[in-house]
Amino acid sequence: MIWHKLYASTRPTREPAKAEKDLVQAATLGAIVAEQDGARLRESFRLAPAELRKAAVYRLPRIEALVAEHPQALDGFREAITL
Repeated sequence: MIWHKLYASTRPTREPAKAEKDLVQAATLGAIVAEQDGARLRESFRLAPAELRKAAVYRLPRIEALVAEHPQALDGFREAITL
């Protein structure tokens, strides 16, 4: 769900408000997973289809901004997406 929402937020046909909502939902859910079980976040990224992983790499700077005040979540995203 996290990676799908990130992917959806990058689609050019996506309405901007919906794309932002998808991105925030992905960051929020990812932050929860990163803080509770970082290994699961890393594993889910590793198993995601290539197109979804590519979208996550593209969106990483925006995710970092959204979770900047949550160091454990920030580290979790960085570790997962830079595998």
